[in-house]
Amino acid sequence: MPPGAKDIDEAVRLGLTLPEPESYFQESVEKEPSDALIDFDSFILTESSEQMEKRMLDDTYVLGRMAVMGQFTVFYGGPNTGKTLIGLKLLVDSIQSGQIEAKNVYYINADDTYKGVVTKKRLAEEYGFNMIVPSMNGFQADMLVEILRNRTAGQNASGCIVILDTLKKFTDLMSKGMSSSFGDVQRGFISGGGTVIGYAHVNKAKNDDGESVHAGTTDIIDDGDCAYVLDIVEDNGAVRTVKFKNIKDRGDVAQFANFQYKSKGDDPSLPYMELFYSVSEVDAVTAIKAQERAAVAEKLAINDEVIGTIKECIQAGFTQKTELLTESASRLGITRNKVGKVLTEHAGTDKHQGKRWNFRVGERNAHVFFVL
Repeated sequence: MPPGAKDIDEAVRLGLTLPEPESYFQESVEKEPSDALIDFDSFILTESSEQMEKRMLDDTYVLGRMAVMGQFTVFYGGPNTGKTLIGLKLLVDSIQSGQIEAKNVYYINADDTYKGVVTKKRLAEEYGFNMIVPSMNGFQADMLVEILRNRTAGQNASGCIVILDTLKKFTDLMSKGMSSSFGDVQRGFISGGGTVIGYAHVNKAKNDDGESVHAGTTDIIDDGDCAYVLDIVEDNGAVRTVKFKNIKDRGDVAQFANFQYKSKGDDPSLPYMELFYSVSEVDAVTAIKAQERAAVAEKLAINDEVIGTIKECIQAGFTQKTELLTESASRLGITRNKVGKVLTEHAGTDKHQGKRWNFRVGERNAHVFFVL
């Protein structure tokens, strides 16, 4: 055990460096037998199943159909993707519907500006939930573990909902030892009927499918009950569409959840409360259509220069395919094959699908192009 700590939990709370798990095992093997021997019989559950059942929580959703009472749920997403925004809106919805009691919610805002703290405090005042901010009113992030342990030991964890924004302020997500030890503390709290919801970031690099990947080790996910990754599906400057994808579940939770809210676009001054009240859940069809539009917009942006040149050449009279490819390639300084690929991709009748020209078949089967 690190000097200055009596156990793992205290080492985590103090931020001390933990030795590798093998050293714990070796330490326990080499430890001399004590006078007070311990045995399995000392730890047999003596509380009746009926007593335990009374402390069980019904499947009550805290945030939409993604976070359940009595579980540890983590939401991963990039900066400014809407994790906190949507989470707070869903929290307020659950409070207003009577699913949860506002007085039992402790939202620990550890990743915000002072202006952001004030804005969210207004929400807390209006809807009755509790907000805690590190370095204000004497609270420090390293107190969390002790508070959770105290709640668990005092058997008053049941019904308590703790929201950690963000997790990295309370543990080192890159450290297997620290993350695992932190997860152990959460498990004790959850076993006592508590609920923990945490927000965390994703890696800068996406996977082969273009989806975000959780940052840090897998220990938080392994020790948790439920985890989601948030991605932006479309942002057209007026409305942003996002998708939560489940990567671990226990219980009846949504595998996907799609939301829309106002986009700041080119106006970063858009009030937070206006964004907050614009949040709404949308169905899968709406999300798929948004994803398709985003794919079209991305393709148009990638091919923008070539598209512009091809249109210029058509309007200049180079309408037959062969001469159009030759002239466009010459102006752009690229191969005819590259021009031909873009010509094919954007040929059709539907401008909403990214089509920018079409063709008719002329004499001798020649393809004659015209701009839409």
